[in-house]
Amino acid sequence: MARIGIVYVNDQPQLSMGIGYISAMLKKYGHEVKLWDTYYITNDEVINEILNSNIDILMIGVTSLNYERGLKISKIIKEKKQNITTLFGGWHSVIDSEGMIRESSIDLVCIGEGEYAALNVANDFDKTKLKNVSKILNIWSKKNGKIIRNPPRKLASLDNLPIIDRDIFAKNNLLNRGKFFFLTARGCPYNCSYCCNKKMVGLYSKIGSPYVRFRSIEKCMEELKMIKERYNPPELFFTDEMFLISSERVKEFCKAYKENKIGIPFGFMARVERVTDEIIGVLKSAGCVRIHFGVESGSEELRRKYLNRYMTNEQIINAFDICRKHGIKTASYNMIGLPFETAQTIKETFEINRRCKPDELQVTILYPFPNTEIREIYEKNNLLDMSKISTKCNSGYYNQYITKNPNLSYSYIKHQQIFIMLYLSYSKILAYFSKFVPHAFLDKYYRYISFIVRKIK
Repeated sequence: MARIGIVYVNDQPQLSMGIGYISAMLKKYGHEVKLWDTYYITNDEVINEILNSNIDILMIGVTSLNYERGLKISKIIKEKKQNITTLFGGWHSVIDSEGMIRESSIDLVCIGEGEYAALNVANDFDKTKLKNVSKILNIWSKKNGKIIRNPPRKLASLDNLPIIDRDIFAKNNLLNRGKFFFLTARGCPYNCSYCCNKKMVGLYSKIGSPYVRFRSIEKCMEELKMIKERYNPPELFFTDEMFLISSERVKEFCKAYKENKIGIPFGFMARVERVTDEIIGVLKSAGCVRIHFGVESGSEELRRKYLNRYMTNEQIINAFDICRKHGIKTASYNMIGLPFETAQTIKETFEINRRCKPDELQVTILYPFPNTEIREIYEKNNLLDMSKISTKCNSGYYNQYITKNPNLSYSYIKHQQIFIMLYLSYSKILAYFSKFVPHAFLDKYYRYISFIVRKIK
């Protein structure tokens, strides 16, 4: 059997659903799996442990923001131990497969979902030492200096996947802010300009394989009963891109949830357009305690023109009001620094959140990921700051600003980001005080205030 090492390029204590499923698939068929989580150990420690291991294949899962960190690891490994095969996957492999496969330290790239592709690579290593890897669907490889770009394989039923391997992660990773991750479906049918999901939908639509898929209610209940018995978490959070995509399925799920006496409070992400008083009532009766919404911007014009988000402000307000009526907590996710953003449109974002009164609030500065529709908009309008464009995305989504705005300075946008979060979440006085903090220190200021408030609570 193949000996597999997986590097989880990570900056917070939470599990990766993708890595967990890949590990489960590999273990199911007898392969050995070792995980290195960069939240707990440094790059140098990861590299030393890999070099001192006996792994055959090194799998590295990355996003666009931590790709450079994963690439640095692979470069050093290949310099010192060329017999290790490197396989990259994750969201960045979907949106920039070409850039990845051209890197000399990357042998293989997984261009879509990874469970079966990773298994096929491991099986081929076990049988032929990767002599047939160029024939594996979903895998791009190199042979005699040529790049072999295989198409994706058709997606299988989610019910065929083994239960996610949670044991491979540290215990601290199992709860993310008190929430235990669980999956009931994959994929999203919407077309948001800033989201990488659109690339995955396009990838599989070419071969007539729908990306949006659901686990059966029976399979969900089977795993949920196991979770309750083994972990008994305080709260579940469904990681589906769109849990409310089907009202009938939600009703069926909630009915089974009660009949099977799962009894664990739960939450999920949803779109405001899918919210009705009836469905929220059904969810509340089953144990739903929180719903997270992407508000994105208070400006209907900016949402429609640049984000492909066509909900109205009335729909947004209605969704939050219905949840509040039923005693369900809400979270609001927002972005500022959109193309041609103005002080007025930022104020509109502030005002709609003040009206909605979410229990949790997040405001980020928009980061246009490579090869997305929103990135093309920035490029077409010469709104990217080329001096800041780099694959060296190591500081996280919330701290990076690579765009230009003809109407507003970066300092103004950054101050507004912190002001809105402080004003609506913690303290109006501290929000006004933030206006006098240099923008370079605003993130530290916000983290300090957040830490103190959590301790007091």
